[in-house]
Amino acid sequence: MSHALFFRGDDATVVGTVPAAPAAMEDQSIEQRVAVLERHMGGRTLEEHFREHAELIDRRFAEVHARFTAQDRRFDAIEARFVAIDKRFDAIEARFVAIDKRFDAIESRFTAIDSRFTAIDSQFVAVHSRFEAMDERFNRVDHEIGLIRRDLSGVRDTVNLILTKVDALVANRSSQG
Repeated sequence: MSHALFFRGDDATVVGTVPAAPAAMEDQSIEQRVAVLERHMGGRTLEEHFREHAELIDRRFAEVHARFTAQDRRFDAIEARFVAIDKRFDAIEARFVAIDKRFDAIESRFTAIDSRFTAIDSQFVAVHSRFEAMDERFNRVDHEIGLIRRDLSGVRDTVNLILTKVDALVANRSSQG
C-alpha cells in the first residue's frame, strides 16, 4: 500500500515555485519586496501563505503519524502472534524433554536387563565349564572302568580256568574214589 505525502492539487505543490526575484529588487525596501511576493501569491499575505503551509505540514505529519500508529498496531499484532508461536514451541520443547526422559528411563531399564543377561550368560558359562569338568571326570572313570573290566575279564578267565581245573580234579577224585 503506497501513500503519497502530498496529493495532486495540494498547495504543497507550490512550494518553491515563487519566481526568482528580479535583480532590481535588491534596491527595494523590505516592504516593497514583500508586496511583490504577495502579488505573486495571488493576493495572500506571507503570513497566510506560511500559515497554510504550516497547517498543511501539520496535517501531513498527522496523517503520517496515523499511518505509523496503524503500522505499529500491525507490528504489535504480529509480535503477539510470534509470542504465541514461541509459547507453542516452548510447549513442544517441554514435551520433547519429557519424551527424552522417558527414553532415558527405558534405556536405563534396558541397561539393567542387559546386565542381568550378562550375569545369566556368565552363570551359563560357569555351568558349562562344570559340565565339561564332569564330562572329563566321567571319561576318566569310563577309562578306569574299562581297565578294571579288562582286568576283571582276565581274572574271570583265570577263575574259570581254575574252576574248570577244580571241577576236573573233583571229577577225578570222585571217579577214583
